[in-house]
Amino acid sequence: SFRKNSISWLPILICSKHYISDGVSPIFCVEHLRQIKRCKTFVETYINVLRELSVGEFVGLAVDHKMKTVLANLVGGTEMATGYRSASSATGYSSASSATGDRSASSATGDRSASLVTGNFSRASVKGEESIACGFGYKCEAEASEGSWIALVERNDKDEIINAKFGKAGTDIEPDTMYRLVNGEFVKVE
Repeated sequence: SFRKNSISWLPILICSKHYISDGVSPIFCVEHLRQIKRCKTFVETYINVLRELSVGEFVGLAVDHKMKTVLANLVGGTEMATGYRSASSATGYSSASSATGDRSASSATGDRSASLVTGNFSRASVKGEESIACGFGYKCEAEASEGSWIALVERNDKDEIINAKFGKAGTDIEPDTMYRLVNGEFVKVE
């Protein structure tokens, strides 16, 4: 759902030899210009492509969008914590929890909840359906209950994002199990 003159991110498959040959589908930041309804089932949408996004930028925007959606529709609790070894917990439908210090922990329980950590060596967890646990710091970890998601980034020693990955508990990863992203793959944390 676009609004006129709004700026959004949108995955667009470019049909060129470069993108098809290496299997990459670029993601662009776009500006919505207008929509024209041609019939009941067909609508033309005109956009202005502003720039290509990196995987890290896309993941950041996706999580930011999810957190804003959760906070805008907040029925449950919201909790934020900052500082070294901080802890944050929120419960209830659409609850949101975030912790930003190194070695911090964040958990959210309730359907459609979100948990986010950005500090190094931090942990995020969610319990409930259609929820997401996100770890975006160096060597962060995340876990989710059946039917929910985790999103993790892998950073190099310069703190640059080198990999990012989403996984669904019960499909891509085991539910209620802590994971870290290593060489672009989910690895269980003992």
